[in-house]
Amino acid sequence: LEAMRHSHKIVEAIFLEAPAAADIGLRANVSRVDVDGSLVRAYVTNDADGVASAFAGRGARSARIIDRTLEDLFLAATTERTR
Repeated sequence: LEAMRHSHKIVEAIFLEAPAAADIGLRANVSRVDVDGSLVRAYVTNDADGVASAFAGRGARSARIIDRTLEDLFLAATTERTR
C-alpha cells in the first residue's frame, strides 16, 4: 500500500461547463473518471501532474492533485490482483 500511496492519486478539475466525456481525454494511467456537473475527478496511477496539465489544456479553471484514502487504495489493490 505504501508504494500505491505515492503513485495512485485523484486529479480534481473544475471546468466552466460540464465537459463531454470525449473531451476529458482518458489516458492509459486513468482508471476511472467521475463527472459531476463541471467537476471532474480522475483516478490515476502515476503522472498525476500530466493529467492535471491535460485538464488545463482542455480549459479547466483549476486542477488539484489529492491523495487517495487508505480504503480507496485497498480497494484498488484488491481489484488489481483479481484482474
